[in-house]
Amino acid sequence: MDQKIPHTLLAKHFVNQTSVEESEEVRRWRAQSPENEKLYQEYLHEWEIAHADFSRFVLPDSDKMWGNILSRINEPVKTILYTKKKLYKAIAVAASIALLVGLSFSVWLSAYYRSDGNYLAAEAVFIVPSGQKSQLILPDGTKVWMNSDSKLTYPVDFSKKRRLVKLEGEAYFDVVHDENNKFIVNTGTVNVLVHGTSFSVTDYPTDSFISVALEKGSVSVETSREHDLLTRLVPGQKLLIAKSDISWNVSAFDAEAYNIWMLNKLQFKGESLYDVFRKIERWYGVKIRLENENPSYSYWFTLKTESLTEMLNLINQITPIDYKINGEEVTIRYK
Repeated sequence: MDQKIPHTLLAKHFVNQTSVEESEEVRRWRAQSPENEKLYQEYLHEWEIAHADFSRFVLPDSDKMWGNILSRINEPVKTILYTKKKLYKAIAVAASIALLVGLSFSVWLSAYYRSDGNYLAAEAVFIVPSGQKSQLILPDGTKVWMNSDSKLTYPVDFSKKRRLVKLEGEAYFDVVHDENNKFIVNTGTVNVLVHGTSFSVTDYPTDSFISVALEKGSVSVETSREHDLLTRLVPGQKLLIAKSDISWNVSAFDAEAYNIWMLNKLQFKGESLYDVFRKIERWYGVKIRLENENPSYSYWFTLKTESLTEMLNLINQITPIDYKINGEEVTIRYK
C-alpha cells in the first residue's frame, strides 16, 4: 500500500472541489493497490457519516446557490447606502439562507454607520463553533475549509479589487489565481499575501504562536501594522511566529499529515499534554480542567469518529487518568 495517503486531496475530492489533474491523482492513488481502494472507501464512509449536514452545503447546486446569494448581497453595496432598517432586513435574509442550506456555521452581517444613520461599511462574518468543521466559497471562487472554533470575516463589497479576509482560528485556503490582485489573510498580527495558492493559517487567540503552512504556490508574510516583510515561503515550508516578539522560524512539514483535520481526523505525533488537551477542547466543544498534570507527557494517537468518552478511555490506556464529564466540562486527574 502507498504509505503516503493524500489526505488533503481526498478531502477536496469528497466535496467535489478537485481540479481535473487532482481528480486524476486521486484515481491513480486508488488504482495503485487494493489496500488503497479499501482505505478510500473507509474514508468516504466516515466522511459521509461525519459530514451529513455539511455535504448538503458543498454539493455543486448548493455552491451555485451560495455564489448567487453572495453576488446578490454584493450588488447593492456598490450602488446605495443601506439604512438601518434595510440592513436589518439583509441580516434576516442571511440568517434564513443559513438555515435553508443547512450550514454548520453561523453567519451574519455586522455594520458601521455614519452620523446620519446610513450604512458606511458592512462585513460578512462566518463562525464555526467548537466541535464542528465547515467550508465556504468566497465571491471570487476561493474555497475555505474552516476548523473548529474559527471565525472568518470579509467585507460584503469583497471584489476583485480588494480580496481581504480576517481570520481567527484555523483555515485552509484554496485561492483562485489573480495575477493583478493579491489575496490577503489578516490575523491581526500578520498579513499573508498570495496571488493564487493553497495554504493554511492557524491563529487562535489563546495560542502563543501563529503558523502559516504552504502546500502549493507561494506566499509572503508581513506584519499587519508596519507591513514589514518577514519571509516568503515555498511549498513544503511552515512559518511559526511568536506573538510576543514577532520572532519566527521556517521548517519543513508534511502537508497531508498537517491538514488531516480536513478529513475529520485529529492526529498527535509526540505533542505535549497542553497542546493535546487544547486541541481536544476545540474538537469536541468542551472545557477541560486538569486537577494535576505532568508536563513531560507526550502523545501519539489519531482520532477518527471516537466519542468523547472513547477518547478519554484511549488516553487512560496511555497515561492512567480518572475523569468526570459534567455537561460540557471535563475534569481530569492523573493517577
